[in-house]
Amino acid sequence: MNNIKESKSLLDVYEWKESAYQEVANLPLDEALEKRIEDSMKMAKKLGFSIKKSMEFVYI
Repeated sequence: MNNIKESKSLLDVYEWKESAYQEVANLPLDEALEKRIEDSMKMAKKLGFSIKKSMEFVYI
């Protein structure tokens, strides 16, 4: 039995992950992955990270 309480930060992460999942839950896998990658690229740019390589999606 685990009696250790989860931290507020960990609970926030669980909530964030569920929210991120719900955003793409009804999309096909390839579209969901593309959305996640595009969102990540936008956030990286917003935070000042240098994006040197463009990403291309290859579908098999």
